[in-house]
Amino acid sequence: MKITKEIIIKSIDSLQDSTSNKFWGLLAIFSSVKNQNEKIDNNLTYKVETHLISKKLENLFYFGTDIKVFGENSLYFHLSKNWKELFNEIILKTKPNILDTAIFFFKNEEFDSVNSKVLVNMFIDIINLPLDMIEIIFDLNYNDYEIPLEKDYPKTDLLDLIKQNFNLNLNHSTFSFESPYLIASHPGELKRASFTQTLYSGSKIQEVILVTDFNLDESYFISNKNSTKDGLNSILTKSKNIIYYGAPGTGKSHTIKEIVKGKGDFTERVTFHPEYDYTSFVGGYKPTSKNGDIKYEFVPQIFTNIYVKAWNDLENNEHYLVIEEINRGNCAEIFGDIFQLLDRNPEYLITPSDELIDYLQKNLKGEGLQGIESGKMRLPNNLTILASMNTSDQSLFPMDSAFKRRWDWEYVPICYKQEDEEGEDNPSYNYIIDIDEKNSFKWIDFIEKININHIMDNDSLGMDKCLGNYFIKPDLKENCISLKSFINKAIFYLWNDVFKDEENKVFEEKTSYEDFFPIQTKGKEKIKELFERIDLKKIPNPKMYQEETVLDMVAEPEVQSES
Repeated sequence: MKITKEIIIKSIDSLQDSTSNKFWGLLAIFSSVKNQNEKIDNNLTYKVETHLISKKLENLFYFGTDIKVFGENSLYFHLSKNWKELFNEIILKTKPNILDTAIFFFKNEEFDSVNSKVLVNMFIDIINLPLDMIEIIFDLNYNDYEIPLEKDYPKTDLLDLIKQNFNLNLNHSTFSFESPYLIASHPGELKRASFTQTLYSGSKIQEVILVTDFNLDESYFISNKNSTKDGLNSILTKSKNIIYYGAPGTGKSHTIKEIVKGKGDFTERVTFHPEYDYTSFVGGYKPTSKNGDIKYEFVPQIFTNIYVKAWNDLENNEHYLVIEEINRGNCAEIFGDIFQLLDRNPEYLITPSDELIDYLQKNLKGEGLQGIESGKMRLPNNLTILASMNTSDQSLFPMDSAFKRRWDWEYVPICYKQEDEEGEDNPSYNYIIDIDEKNSFKWIDFIEKININHIMDNDSLGMDKCLGNYFIKPDLKENCISLKSFINKAIFYLWNDVFKDEENKVFEEKTSYEDFFPIQTKGKEKIKELFERIDLKKIPNPKMYQEETVLDMVAEPEVQSES
């Protein structure tokens, strides 16, 4: 016998207002911890098996019949010293009721009989959290009653009831607690589905927990004792190497721009590309001319320049090195031995070339000479390195794990709402695709239709190929994307980089990109047909609306004066 579908639906209704997908991802991780002597707490590194987490998430959120077999790998996590204070603020919307959470957690379990108190105690026992944390996270008020059960039923029956009760019409078998509530990815795909994917990255989530694929104790020498002096928290405060990654056009560069806004005098910016190398990044011997004499000398480049500036300005300002498109260059070649400094560990210093030592000794002043003390280099504490990376381009120059683990990774998601997760305005929400005076469409509606129904729903594509909010920059005065810009950028990308070799319902069979030209005749008709195929609805033309409003305002006083 299982908990009745009606009780589960009521629990889901309650939990929708309080929980996030990452909350359930964490519960799956916490409940997968085995062989621990104590309840989960901070300043300890825990090892969990990924196939156990994947099976738990599949059991919780998958309502289809295609059961997957998951590979057996290890995952490690470490809770920050402030995780108890920050958990609700960063992970939850409001406190979820503990009984509703337990009902959803055990909805597929078989019982002869069970009451609410027993179910809650089972839940508390399995999630491995200390009692004081249970009290912080959950609303503990519930009635003690016998939970009604019914005969076993297919998962698909419960999914049908969920769709019916919450007006969901997407044809997916994975349920989630965040819009669009039904998603294409399998919940057990830890780095694709939304339950654990956001736990792997983002500086905000790292205020609560750090989740990695490698052993944190071996990589960061984290003590498993109750002291944080030399532990992970100390290291994280020094860790200032951040890569902002996501689909094309999500606003990664804009995020970095906002961070360094007003700090132009203390910022150096570079874009990596396939021809960029160590000499271009750090410096090297080059011929120079002075008074007609040609000689070879060390010529510093962007990394050495910001390195010297930061060391010579330790007490006053934070300095920034911004690297755009970091994965479009060969990072192993560009950084060379410099990559070791990204650990920001005083035990991991490097000995540079003689010419670089000589240059630094001549140009570092006062306390800045620490930057080449005993002929060794180390990064100053006031130098932050920020980088951007399009996940769709990650195959250009793959980064090895040694390089990757020296960075914090912050995922920049696509936002389909008027405000983002931080409550900030989403400017792209007001972008309009302006086909002609009678046909206007919302850009945000277009990318949502394309991304969710046609890209993420395709198992061979996924998030990497999605269109970001700012993939196209509109006319800033009217927020309008012209037909020409839309075809030349969005349609070309979808045709050439996304659907060219894929079965899809976006483009007609036996069609080509050339069929969209000339733009004002064939292109316009093809776009209208494409929008109809993906069920994109028209909106009132904003220009026409503004003109009518102005005319009404002018005409109104005449009518009043006549009367």
